This record gives sequence, structure tokens and C-alpha cells, in this order.
Amino acid sequence: MSRANLHTQQTLSSLLLFILLPLASAAAVTVEERLSLDELDAVPVVLTPSRIVQPIDESPAAVTIIGRKKIEASGIRSIAELFRLVPGMFVVYSNGLLPQVKYHGLDTAGNSNSRHLQVLIDGRSIYQSGFSRVLWTDIPLLIEDIERIEVVRSPSTVSHGTNAFMG
Repeated sequence: MSRANLHTQQTLSSLLLFILLPLASAAAVTVEERLSLDELDAVPVVLTPSRIVQPIDESPAAVTIIGRKKIEASGIRSIAELFRLVPGMFVVYSNGLLPQVKYHGLDTAGNSNSRHLQVLIDGRSIYQSGFSRVLWTDIPLLIEDIERIEVVRSPSTVSHGTNAFMG
């Protein structure tokens, strides 16, 4: 083989390698992107903390999600009792009948009614200002109708109003 042919063959090989290398790496990136998109599907997305849709691990607040499967597995039949599944929250009963959901045992100025918990159903507040509390027994919703509950444990008064001081 002559020197000119060898040089031409090396040049063409280099050019071909230069063209095919980015294509191969693009295919590898596509596989990685596909895997990461599949993984992203498994990450819960929340709306409540900052009022934008974002993955729960990027949320600026501590968020707990109680999903449909967990609700069914718990066997709980009261909406207020579901909050026992959230770290730091507990339920007490006044007069033996009326449930009150508390966060870390905080009361507002000695009042047993938690005024600083904002409770929303489909984005609408169910806080009853006339009673200065949420009447958990009067929520017009069955446990079977609940798809998921998002609990935000941080102050969010800026995005959700004055009742959202504790979440």
C-alpha cells in the first residue's frame, strides 16, 4: 500500500470515528435519561409547600404523604385518626367525642383548638372561623374517597394564610 493510500485511509478512519463517537455517546445518554425518567416516576410529587409542583425530595418543607394503600392497610375509619400516621402529630379527644389533631402537643395560648393548622380539601380550607377550629367530625368526606393526604410540617403562612403557621 502506498503512503498516500495509507494516509487517506487513516484520515477516513479518524473522520468516521469522529462522526460515530458522538452518536454512540448520545445513545448512552438517551438510555440514562430513560432510566432517570423511570426513576422520577417513582418519586412522589407534591403541590402544597410552595404552591408549585415539585418532587418531594426537593420540597423546602418536611412533607409526609399518606397514600391510598397506607390508608387501607391501617384500617383507620376516622379522618382525624389518620394523622396519627404522621411523625409529630397526635389526636386527643375533648369531651370524649370531639377529635383534635395536634402537632408536637402545641396548643394556641392554652386553647385546645389548634388554630394554626391549615386543613385543605382539594385546595379549599375547611377551617371554621366561627368555632376557631376544624370540626373533624363534620368533614363531608368518606375515608374511601381519599386518594392521598399531604401533610406539610413547617410554617407556610405566606402561601396558605394565617392558619398555616404550623403547617
